[in-house]
Amino acid sequence: MEEQLNKANSRVEVAEGKMREKTTDIKDHARHASTKSKAIEAETEKMQEVLDELNAKKAEDSRKRRRLNELNGQLTALQNDLDNLTDEDVQPLIDQVSQEIRRTNQELSQVHQAGEVLGEEIRQQKKEIQEVKRGLNRLQDVGKRRMEMLYQKHKDTYEAVEWLRANKDQFTATIHEPPMLSINVSNPKYAKYIENHISFNDMKAFVCESSEDMELFLATMRDEKRLKVNAVKVPAQPLSFFQPKYPIDKYRNYDFYSYLKNLFDCPDAVMRYLCAQYKVHQVPVGTDKTKKMVAQLTSEQRDLTAFYTENTRYTVKYSRYGTKDKSISNNDLRKAQLLTASVDVGREQELTQQLQDIQESVGAKERDYKDTQARQKAVTTRMEELRNEKKELQKKRDLRRTLTQQISAKQDTIKRHEGDNVNIEAEEARAQQRIRQITSKKIKLLDDLRQHTHKCHVLSMEKVRISLQHAMAQGEASQIQEDMRERSSALSNMERELEEVKGRVKNLKDEARRLIEFARKATGTGPNQDLSPEIKQMFEAYPDTLDAIDAAIHEEQARADCTFQTDESVVREFRQRKKDILRLENEIERKQEALEKHQTEIEELKRGWLEPLKNLVARINKNFSDFFRRLKCAGEVDLSQPENPEDYQRYGIRIKVKFRDNEQLRELTPFHQSGGERSVATVLFIMALQELSRCPFRCVDEINQGMDPVNERKVFELVVNTACQENSSQYFLLTPKLLPDLEYADNMTVLCVYNGPQMINHTDWSIKKFLKRRKRLADD
Repeated sequence: MEEQLNKANSRVEVAEGKMREKTTDIKDHARHASTKSKAIEAETEKMQEVLDELNAKKAEDSRKRRRLNELNGQLTALQNDLDNLTDEDVQPLIDQVSQEIRRTNQELSQVHQAGEVLGEEIRQQKKEIQEVKRGLNRLQDVGKRRMEMLYQKHKDTYEAVEWLRANKDQFTATIHEPPMLSINVSNPKYAKYIENHISFNDMKAFVCESSEDMELFLATMRDEKRLKVNAVKVPAQPLSFFQPKYPIDKYRNYDFYSYLKNLFDCPDAVMRYLCAQYKVHQVPVGTDKTKKMVAQLTSEQRDLTAFYTENTRYTVKYSRYGTKDKSISNNDLRKAQLLTASVDVGREQELTQQLQDIQESVGAKERDYKDTQARQKAVTTRMEELRNEKKELQKKRDLRRTLTQQISAKQDTIKRHEGDNVNIEAEEARAQQRIRQITSKKIKLLDDLRQHTHKCHVLSMEKVRISLQHAMAQGEASQIQEDMRERSSALSNMERELEEVKGRVKNLKDEARRLIEFARKATGTGPNQDLSPEIKQMFEAYPDTLDAIDAAIHEEQARADCTFQTDESVVREFRQRKKDILRLENEIERKQEALEKHQTEIEELKRGWLEPLKNLVARINKNFSDFFRRLKCAGEVDLSQPENPEDYQRYGIRIKVKFRDNEQLRELTPFHQSGGERSVATVLFIMALQELSRCPFRCVDEINQGMDPVNERKVFELVVNTACQENSSQYFLLTPKLLPDLEYADNMTVLCVYNGPQMINHTDWSIKKFLKRRKRLADD
């Protein structure tokens, strides 16, 4: 069988060798035929070029003849106009119109100059308006900076402020925002005194004018919103009640220049609370000179219990007993953090009034400018009318000279066209001669093409014959291999049956050993002992064959049944239940073994895919985190596993992202991130997946759709950097639009695809024809 297979394979190899030889010969002749065919096409194109050139020359000759007829007609018309011309002196009228033009031009210059002055003044004032608006915006940005600082210092108070701004209508009276937001310091250097004097708890406390509102607000914030916030009640006394005991002038000698209350502005209710709680209306503020006079100050002015110098806070306490000794404590002032950004209310009012004044001035000047423009338009219209009138008079004056010049120019043009005539008959003869030469060459090429084609046909027939021989040899080899596989299969079946017989023999031997062991235990005989004489004597009384033993057993059973009077149904039920119990115990043991085996298989299978999956997710996470780090953001990917490890349907991939520094990593959902952010995360996740596999090229379609310009630019730069790395896959990025001023690498190619009903078919596209047509147009 092996020898037959080797012979068949040898015939197959011989046939394949002949087929390769024929294929090589066919390719050679086909290549020669293709060369001849291309040469014929080239000659055909040359012939078409000759015909195109001849047609172009005929069309050019026809165009020149039509042009010559047109020129002769124009010359005749000009000659008739010259013959019909009459003499008339229009110079006085031209002088009169010229003088009127000069007067009008002078008036136009004055109006234009006035308009330019007004326009420049309007532009300057509009610049002033923009500058004033920028100043107001800078002042109004203070509130945003304060809110950002509040968010950093105490997030719960920040969220409570946001809620209060949206729900003010739920309260009967006003609830003022915390002093940290409502206090405005006229000079930033005063902020340190206020921040050192008022505790942070009160700086972030809401100030309520109504006790009921305070209770409702705190219940809502603490119970419903779970926010830890503070609120205080405004005292009943009006603001006028809180006056200093002495005017500040009394302390001028110690270089005190103001009470603390006068260094900042805030709502009256907030100021009343600060006066009642912190006595800001009675605490003076001084300078470094005050610091040098502290001893004198505290001995002469016992009514001052707290005051500030340039960088120090002083507190004076007097004993209530005996000599009432005093104790003075001082603390260096902390650097201001909360109120450094404050609104200058006076400056804001000044800029608002300035903006209103400038806008009114601009409105008045724009009305004057509009009137000036209307007047300028009227004068300009009058100027155009005068200029047209002068042109007509000058044209009438210069008409004879113009007609004479035009007639001379037309005569020269006619002579030049008559000298450029083409001999069409001679051109046709030359074209026919070139066509005959090309045709002869094409006939020779066609004969060569026919010979190579015939040779290809003959070789193809021979290859088909050899292919049939190859197929027959291959079929014979396949049949032999099939016979060998069948015989091998039969041998395997016989070997398997042998193994099964061996197994049954082994099982019977094991059963015999088990029964022998059971008999030894029943007779009390040891492993290497013979039966006792008593037992041998008992066995000698029993039959020697299995059938006789079974008959004896049945006889004894019948005798037992006759001896005891029992209910047959009870016996049957007992025996049946005993069988059922044995069967169920065996079934339970079998299923328990199957369960343990199945559980072991599950664990092995689970380890087989869970560990590689974790490693794969870790690699994806590494790429994903690296891409986000390049965008100055953060992101991670991990494997989400349920509490029950057997609940495989709840396994999944979890993506967490962070696009801002003040945020925590959040799971990617439709609720936490914007559409553009989700698009960026999706694109980066796909790119992280792509980094795990190698392929010749990748095609990505419209990944920038739905992104804002900032994220779109970042993602584009990341794709460029990734795709342009050494040994990376080629990228095809398809998109209907691109942002301006993107960064492009040197090894990138940008292709613009044009399509539409007016595009010509690709078969009609010929570079040579376009170049020749362009050259003819340039010569014309």
